[in-house]
Amino acid sequence: MARILSSEDVESGFIPTGYSFNQVVREIKNRLDGQPGIFSVIQIGSIQREDSNCISDADIVVAYSRYMRKSIFCLLSALCGYARGLAVPLEFIPLDHTFAARGAHFWTPSFTMHVKWAEEHDGIICGKAVTPNIIPRDERKSEGLDYAISKLQKILKKVTLLPVMDERERYDLFTEVVQVPVFLARKIVWDMGVRLPLDSKAEVIEAYIKNVSQEESLHFRNLIQVAARYRNLVESRPRAEFYKFRVTEDIGTAGLERLIRYLEITIENILARRG
Repeated sequence: MARILSSEDVESGFIPTGYSFNQVVREIKNRLDGQPGIFSVIQIGSIQREDSNCISDADIVVAYSRYMRKSIFCLLSALCGYARGLAVPLEFIPLDHTFAARGAHFWTPSFTMHVKWAEEHDGIICGKAVTPNIIPRDERKSEGLDYAISKLQKILKKVTLLPVMDERERYDLFTEVVQVPVFLARKIVWDMGVRLPLDSKAEVIEAYIKNVSQEESLHFRNLIQVAARYRNLVESRPRAEFYKFRVTEDIGTAGLERLIRYLEITIENILARRG
């Protein structure tokens, strides 16, 4: 898709070229081809159609195994940093291979066909076509499942961009760690038919922990503790450098990983409850 360039990049000539797009695709193939846990890497959009220009970006679908997610996403993050060095805005579109095969994804029929067209026209960088393994999205209404899937997809896409984010963008992402758990719990409690007198945060937390599995509850409570520690940090009014360090370590590193794992487990459990 087209994007707006910064005035600094335009003035300095730090803009992508056809060569830089091709170089990024070659580097993606070099680093990801044959990597354990990667099923498919597919270029889509303008770079695949070979009609990219100086305001294009690079969109790459990556179908991966959840059990190798951490190591794979380290590679994707490094590739985003590499691409930034060539002025190429690179965005990965991650797809959990297992969830895709169970209909727990947010690919619309039109987007699936878009990827299928790329697969059929030399868009596969490495691996094999992904669309044959995608079953239609489960359309049975569930606020909790829809929210969990959409949040996981959004967060995974942004995690790969951390190396090229500014501080405000990073903090916007880190905010998900302290916001998502209770918001998701409220939706899951609603889906279960539990109605709360006040619908307060305390009521939601109590009802949620009572009605979900021990594993799901444990990950949820860990995230609630992360939010509590962050609140205590803010109330202590620390120096700026110490604050940045703690936010990066507690929220940006440990917190984000816990949130991703919590969302994965929650999606699995909702699917299991639905049968």
